[in-house]
Amino acid sequence: MKDSKPPNKSPKPWMRMASVVLQILLAATLFLQVNYLSCRRNEAWDLSRDQRFTLSSATEQVIGQIGEPITLVVAFLTSSPIYEEVRAMAAEYDRLGKGQIRLETLDLGRSRDRMLELESAYGVKFTGDQLLVLGPENRFKVLRSDDLILSESADGQISQFLGEEKISSSILELIEGRERRIALLAGDRPSGELAAVASRLIPFIEAQNGRLETLNLEDKQSIPADLDCLLLLGNTTDLTERETALLEQSWTQSQFGIVCLLDPAAATPNLDGFLRSVGVGPRRDRVLSVVEIPGMAARKTLEVPVVLLPSEAVNEDLGAMTTRFSGLTRSIDVLFEDDLLLAENIRPIPLAAASEGFWGETEFQEEQLSYNPDRDTGAPDLVFVSGAVERGLPGDANLERGASRLVVIGNAEVISAESPTQQVAADFFVSSMNWVMKRGDGLGLPPRSRVEFSLPLSGSDFGLLQIWVLFIFPAAFLGLAAVVLWRRRRW
Repeated sequence: MKDSKPPNKSPKPWMRMASVVLQILLAATLFLQVNYLSCRRNEAWDLSRDQRFTLSSATEQVIGQIGEPITLVVAFLTSSPIYEEVRAMAAEYDRLGKGQIRLETLDLGRSRDRMLELESAYGVKFTGDQLLVLGPENRFKVLRSDDLILSESADGQISQFLGEEKISSSILELIEGRERRIALLAGDRPSGELAAVASRLIPFIEAQNGRLETLNLEDKQSIPADLDCLLLLGNTTDLTERETALLEQSWTQSQFGIVCLLDPAAATPNLDGFLRSVGVGPRRDRVLSVVEIPGMAARKTLEVPVVLLPSEAVNEDLGAMTTRFSGLTRSIDVLFEDDLLLAENIRPIPLAAASEGFWGETEFQEEQLSYNPDRDTGAPDLVFVSGAVERGLPGDANLERGASRLVVIGNAEVISAESPTQQVAADFFVSSMNWVMKRGDGLGLPPRSRVEFSLPLSGSDFGLLQIWVLFIFPAAFLGLAAVVLWRRRRW
């Protein structure tokens, strides 16, 4: 009997070829689809240690306001210590600009023709590393490498990279056509005190395309009409009757912006009276709380945790964020439900409140303190520490003809020359300025400085680190390898 062989079921050559071709086509299709999706729906991740390449929401909104294309020309030597930083930052503007911002990179050693073309068109001299911001109608800004960094140490080591602040401010200037004029009311303040406050303000104002000046009203017949924002920051002396009259005149007759930080320790009845008349009256109290620890005497605390209230005025991007007010804080009576004010088209808006457990204490000079609902401000009502006011013209309920705006904060240490400013407090202050200047309702958070830091090691610490790296770690791995080898031989 013959053995029967199973039939040969191997695929024919043309079937194998067709299978290979089909696999190649499917792989190519998948490859093209992945690339198409990555081009149309891509997402970038910033994996740097301090998120140095992530642009702030303020910058994103500035980019959204661009009407005509802007070109960023990075004219740096590749050997520059900040070349990669500047190029990567400009590339992020290019990515978010979606055609409204174009990046161009020049090699100062090779791009001679393009440099001559820019020199002819804009009169720019390429004498060193610089970033050009080119706008419409031949408007431009030149940012030199020294403008983009901050060096505080004697050896010239870079402590901060200010690229986003400077680039965004330049774009704002090209969009708006001018710098915003912001004045610090001088009054009777000593020149040294004014200089200290101004030095703290300048970085915030320059980042918002502003120019800070001091204003003394004693020799003025009126407040300048082209002033974008008037700052009253912790004035230790009261306004004179003449200054108060000029302030009221500008507030009622023009579209005027005011940001006021109150010094609770100062007696300012004229200023308080003006604020009270527009619906944000400062109370004669101190916001505080009493901490009771078993076995210890009760202790009052004046450092106030503050919650920013969600609002389209100022806090659109800051709602529900928290910060702390150091020093002394007054509570603010925000009359947002006052029918008389609303009838006059004056709209007070609460902006910030003290956290639970804090109240406005009227007898703050006493040693033993406790909340008294008959005389103090507190639960169940919120203790407001900041408020805003928007005043429209009579008959203009929708504010179509513009409005005067004011923000008052019951603490003078929000922007302090003596102590570091907390980031959220700085965001709140800058957003307040942008709101009163009508630069978009809630322009967004101000850009962050990119801070470089190093880990200092003493001689003994460095020697201990060397011992671990050269001896202990290698010995541990060798011991682990020996254990693994011994167990394998036993098996």
